[in-house]
Amino acid sequence: MCGITGIVKFDSYIDEPLKIVEMNNLLRHRGPDDEGYLSYNSKSNSLKIWGGKETPSSIWNRDYQYSPKGNVNDESFSKGNSTLLLGHRRLSILDLSPLGHQPMCDKEGRIWIVLNGEIYNYIELKEELITLGYEFISKTDTEVVINSYKHWGEDCVQKFNGMWAFAILDLNNKVVFCSRDRTGVKPFYYSLKNRDFFTFGSEIKALRQILKPAVNNGIAWDYLVLKRTNHTEETFYCEIKELLPAHSIKCNFDGDFNIKKYWSLNDQLKNCENRDTERESERVYELIKNSVKLRLRSDVKIGSCLSGGLDSSTIVSLVSEILRKDGEVKSVGDVQKTFTSSFEDDKYDERKYVKELSSKFKIDDHYIFPTKEEFANDVENLVKIQDEPFSSTSIYAQYRVMKKAKEENIKVLLDGQGGDELFGGYFNYQIVYLFELLKENQFKTFVNELKDSKRINNLGYSSHLKRMIIELAKGYFLKPALYSSRFIFDEVKVLNRDFFFSHLHRIENFIDRRRESLFSLNHKLRNDFTIGQLTPLLRYEDRNSMAFSIEARTPFSDDVGLIEEVMSLPPEMKIRNGFRKYILRKAMNKILPEAICWRKDKMGFVTPENNWIAYLVQTCHQYLTDSQSIFLNKVVFESLLKKVEAGKELPDNMWRLLNIVLWKNLQRRN
Repeated sequence: MCGITGIVKFDSYIDEPLKIVEMNNLLRHRGPDDEGYLSYNSKSNSLKIWGGKETPSSIWNRDYQYSPKGNVNDESFSKGNSTLLLGHRRLSILDLSPLGHQPMCDKEGRIWIVLNGEIYNYIELKEELITLGYEFISKTDTEVVINSYKHWGEDCVQKFNGMWAFAILDLNNKVVFCSRDRTGVKPFYYSLKNRDFFTFGSEIKALRQILKPAVNNGIAWDYLVLKRTNHTEETFYCEIKELLPAHSIKCNFDGDFNIKKYWSLNDQLKNCENRDTERESERVYELIKNSVKLRLRSDVKIGSCLSGGLDSSTIVSLVSEILRKDGEVKSVGDVQKTFTSSFEDDKYDERKYVKELSSKFKIDDHYIFPTKEEFANDVENLVKIQDEPFSSTSIYAQYRVMKKAKEENIKVLLDGQGGDELFGGYFNYQIVYLFELLKENQFKTFVNELKDSKRINNLGYSSHLKRMIIELAKGYFLKPALYSSRFIFDEVKVLNRDFFFSHLHRIENFIDRRRESLFSLNHKLRNDFTIGQLTPLLRYEDRNSMAFSIEARTPFSDDVGLIEEVMSLPPEMKIRNGFRKYILRKAMNKILPEAICWRKDKMGFVTPENNWIAYLVQTCHQYLTDSQSIFLNKVVFESLLKKVEAGKELPDNMWRLLNIVLWKNLQRRN
């Protein structure tokens, strides 16, 4: 896990080469173990490898080609004529030796790379490449990516099982090739300013160092009104874009720039055939177990996030099963460490489920107990770490879990992110499935599923009907409903009138996507998994973990074999007898405690959000009301703050309003 940066100038030399060092320094938390740079002059076809203040002495002037020979702090670097600069910050996970240094190259010095992420099937790919005649000097997955690109070209990404964001300088073809993994586990931000130069980095803060972009009011509107983030290539900053999951970039030094999508799940959705449930549950079990086992490949210690829910419990139980069958796994030890966010209030606490798991499996469980005082103290740093506003205060619970893991000297954490979007874990998926049954005229199944859902979810028929009406309204009547609510509800009235109406057109794409998946569970899951609900969750995970120099691995989110198999399953295998994630429960039934496997409620890293918000407003009211924002009507906003202070019920979007104010204040100061 690392941080990457780059600048490519198309028609002249890079004016301020030291900007790459400043960008890299802002990503130090992503890779505190090493730093490296490459400069290239496309006009003279010359390059040089550089180190910096935190490049270990063991890496300098070695006999391999990518060992740095010059120092970026020397005058010669800032005076160099470069058309390309690459920067890298390393978090050492695989091959801790100096051979893992980046930028790395092939043995001829013609293919150079900066990589962030892990290719979990690198051992198998390496063996295949050796039989094809390729040689290796390191034990890294980075060198496997280089030789894969040499052999398969841009199609090498089809061979990878894992998470990645990388940039390759191909001197043979004079091109730069960049790629992001299939579901966007690893970040890649870029800018193509005036088509004069191309710059990229692992986090927005690195690009802001050289671009000074304005705020993107359209994305702010999506966040405040549609409650969406990371759902398009746009970010909260004009001129900075997010390379979408499963996309690659190819550019040359003449300014030709192309983006290509290399993977989709369309074929899986077309081939959803009925299958034997028992046989498929066995296959799903083996696929998940293999995914977890691959993600135990590490030269540093691995732990697990554990919420007490089905997804994280599945991972923890499978790690224990692997330990039981294979003996001690070097990266885990003889006992795996788990990390759980807990509260004294039972409404937000899942310790009873963690204890249920620990009574069956041997785990070393650790707990954190976040408080409202700690949240108020850390919230500004949390907003800064995330770069863009986020959905709820539950992100803070995850942040504290990462902090605790760091204190326990854990450098890699497994997490269950993606399980809900892959298998259908949310209640709205149940509503979509009911719509699909009606559309397909499966009335008997519809009645049975409605009865079972009422029983499992402890909700009456009226609640189901109300939710179905709401989902229909979002697909067909959302625009007039929003227009009317502007004059009725405080949470909409708080938005500035001009801001609200000037961006109302943005709702059209949102509605179209809603309609596309309203009557198909698998379409809904596909959309949420690839560029929807999962994407921002992966962003939160990445920033929170990397803030503490921890690599987060998500077996449900990026294992291509598991994803394609589950997406090809018919909807009745995902929701059945009122249970969501039915096939996952069937698959794990033989090893998970029943209380967890067939658990009816759902939490995750939840927090007492209303209580925390009320405390934050009480302690930071003056700071919040001082904000001058084009987004909010200051009079209405201050009225809402006073209601919160008085203990009245919070509007649904209160956190988003506070978050946008906190975030905007940070922009003014930085």
